[in-house]
Amino acid sequence: MPANEPEERVLIIAPLGQDAAAMADVLEKTGFRTAICDGVSHACKEMTKKASALLMTEEALEMPQVPQMLELLKAQPPWSELPVIILTSGGETRFSKLLDLVAAAAGSVTILERPLGSATLLRSVEVALRSRRRQYEVRDLLEEQEGKQRELQALKDHLASDLEAMRRMHRVASLNVQREGPFRDVLQEIIEAAASITGTTKGTLQLRDVSTGELKMTAQTGFKRPFLEFFDVVRVSDTCVCGQALQNGERVIVEDVTEHKAMADSRALDVLLRAGVRAVQSTPLRSRSGSLLGMISTHFGEPHHPSTQELRFVDLLARQAADIIERQQSEQAVREGELRYRTLFNSIDEGFCVVEMIFNSENLPKDYRFLEVNPAFERQTGLTGPVGKRMRELVPEHEDEWYQIFGRVALTGRPVRFQNRAQALHRWYDVYAFRVGRAENKRVAVLFTDITARKEAQEMNARLAAIVESSEDAIISKDLSGIILSWNHGAERVFGYTAEEVLGKPVTILIPPDHLDEEPKILARIRRGEPIEHYETVRRRKDGSLIDISLTVSPIKDGTGKVIGASKIARDISGNKQAIEDLRRSEERYRTLVEQVKDYAIFSMDASGHPTSWNEGVQRVLGFAEEEFIGKDIVTTIFTPEDVAADRGPGVANCKGKGQRLG
Repeated sequence: MPANEPEERVLIIAPLGQDAAAMADVLEKTGFRTAICDGVSHACKEMTKKASALLMTEEALEMPQVPQMLELLKAQPPWSELPVIILTSGGETRFSKLLDLVAAAAGSVTILERPLGSATLLRSVEVALRSRRRQYEVRDLLEEQEGKQRELQALKDHLASDLEAMRRMHRVASLNVQREGPFRDVLQEIIEAAASITGTTKGTLQLRDVSTGELKMTAQTGFKRPFLEFFDVVRVSDTCVCGQALQNGERVIVEDVTEHKAMADSRALDVLLRAGVRAVQSTPLRSRSGSLLGMISTHFGEPHHPSTQELRFVDLLARQAADIIERQQSEQAVREGELRYRTLFNSIDEGFCVVEMIFNSENLPKDYRFLEVNPAFERQTGLTGPVGKRMRELVPEHEDEWYQIFGRVALTGRPVRFQNRAQALHRWYDVYAFRVGRAENKRVAVLFTDITARKEAQEMNARLAAIVESSEDAIISKDLSGIILSWNHGAERVFGYTAEEVLGKPVTILIPPDHLDEEPKILARIRRGEPIEHYETVRRRKDGSLIDISLTVSPIKDGTGKVIGASKIARDISGNKQAIEDLRRSEERYRTLVEQVKDYAIFSMDASGHPTSWNEGVQRVLGFAEEEFIGKDIVTTIFTPEDVAADRGPGVANCKGKGQRLG
């Protein structure tokens, strides 16, 4: 017989005579199963094994275990009333009160008076069994109804859980759309929603650092500092659950962390257990392109595996969270790009503007309007307040060439780099122009630099180069190793070498052997930044002849002031040397003549009338020793006061004039 079906047994308790055996014989001959109990305790034991009816005589009510039986009858389920048939002697009986107690406990009692026939007994037992069967049918109906109610309640709970999950996800979406608070608030709502969906109060949300690949704790619920500090940064090599999910790129569920081999005896396991965590699920957050953005993990206080429905909602939440995070990161990248653009836009030295080209009816460029300019624009152009204004309005004389160039860029989309002079602005510009935005907007961005100073410097350099090339002096440059880097026509004339013959060669090819020690000294001074001026020396020409030159050597410095070479000007002073030698010989002959003439006073004076030379004739004729004569006023020295006062004699006039020679 199935466990949920009644066992149609009739329990019989009749402590006196052969009543029990007689009733059992009658019932079993008719096909009923019976069980004779030798006492109330035995009957109670059999009642717990299922029975369809209890048949007993009133004498059994005097047995001491009757209270136990009454308690057992009272403890029946609501649907169950075990049929009790009691055989009495009829009339007034001393068992009336006990009968009332049995009736109150059992709920269904049939009283039969003895003596009774077999038919009455059989009919009463048949009625009792039918009643018992109906009770079991009622039980089955009740259980079916209760099962349906449980299913209905489970469905309600399921729907309530789904509704709560959807409400939490709607809340996340609303916060993201409203954007009233910081982005961290949205992340906090996401992790609280994940914890609620999986039926827990603990969870973490980590974002992946693109540069390191590590997970960084960003939002959490239910954890304290020790846990948060330990899991603040999770690397791909870590053995914790989220570390494994990071490594695998897939969801990892650990139903019991104490039985997870990868975490055995690890510090992570100890931290989890101290935080009251026995089970963990970690779900990766992926962008639409598949890149890993972060991780949602929920933690449980007991061994646990989330249901399929819970994981389905976790996946929906993870998709929603990934989209929110990806969009926020994209917007952050745009904001950072805009900030970098604005910082660059405002800080660069180059001028920058965006212009809208204006074309005529034949689609030829005729003007442009300034839409945006940076702070350097005014410095580079001298134009103030250009935004919203047209170029022809600001500079009517601006050359048409500029409009043509920018018009081609707007129409073709091909960028262009060029240098051009803006005559009306009196400036040269280095320009890079490119189209921005949609072609129909006809907008051009222009990045430009005022190179007027550079152009003027180039022109100056060209003039200087012409001067160098046309100079009669040899002008040479060399590096700090003494290697010749440049060579003008003057150098070719002075030394006889062409530029092709000397460039890249050491300057020592121009120095005679007995003057080679000069070059290291010159280079040493140049390295110290010291110029050398009018240094007279001897150099050797290509044909081997020697030439007297005067050297002027200056350091060449780079933009930082570092000495990188030297420029040398060599002037041929051979002619000067000969003239000096001729003068020396003339003066030598003059001195010889003066020293040999002793009968005449011969001397020279400066412009103020003071003698600058003396011979022995001065002492013999005038009587003055050299020390008495040199530097004295010639008029008061050799003329009397009367002659001076009267201005008499040609000598006085001559001496007052220009310092003549007197004899």
